[in-house]
Amino acid sequence: MAEEAKKGPGESPELSEATAGLVAQLMLFLKDFNPTEKLLIFLWRFLYAVEKLLGQPEFFRVAVYGTGQKIAEDHPVYKAAWWLGFELARLGFDIVAGGGSGVMKAVAEGFKAGQAKFATSARCIGVCIEFVEGQTANPFIDKSFWHGSFWTRLHHFCRLSYVHIVLEGGVGSLLELLSAWQPKTRPITVGHVLDSSIIVVGDLYDLFFDGIVREQINRGYIRQDEVDMITRVKTVEAALPHVVKAFERFTAMKAAG
Repeated sequence: MAEEAKKGPGESPELSEATAGLVAQLMLFLKDFNPTEKLLIFLWRFLYAVEKLLGQPEFFRVAVYGTGQKIAEDHPVYKAAWWLGFELARLGFDIVAGGGSGVMKAVAEGFKAGQAKFATSARCIGVCIEFVEGQTANPFIDKSFWHGSFWTRLHHFCRLSYVHIVLEGGVGSLLELLSAWQPKTRPITVGHVLDSSIIVVGDLYDLFFDGIVREQINRGYIRQDEVDMITRVKTVEAALPHVVKAFERFTAMKAAG
């Protein structure tokens, strides 16, 4: 103990090296970023620290993704999304949607009709992107959250939702699919529901999975078990039993603590 008491700061090379490394990182940080970038990086780290304190979600919610392009109400995709929203309301499940037009409007409209018919307390949550100032969500959203960035919006979808259903859509829908899928293949445990379910509906994405993804497997970039994390069905009617199974799994998880 006496020997330890006599040791000075200069006699601990490991500590000195660690301190020097931290100082070097700090100097690099101060040098290479402007004040706004420094603030943004700090906020990212703060968000990460807060999310580490959060557990798995308290509520079962189903996110529904699909095109934001305006489509006719008699279009098969619109009618399928409307039916899905209606049935999810019947089951009493909260849904999360984009708050815009197209599929986002159809699923919310069907959900609102189901709310009225079945007197459910389930809600339709809109996670919206603000393209122009003063933009409003479609009239069927119960609670809206607005984002000025696609990336924070995608993160919010993943934080809120236990099930992700992907209907027909464009770049945004594909991005939402990948944002829900990637954290399951490389779990970081923070900011995403790791036990979530992903259900892809219809034949639009067949070329993606049977072409690009299959070739990625052949080249060793993706494993088959990672692809098996995604359930592919032909219709929204076929998707619904998978949602119910996910709810049963969620309920068991909550009961187990």
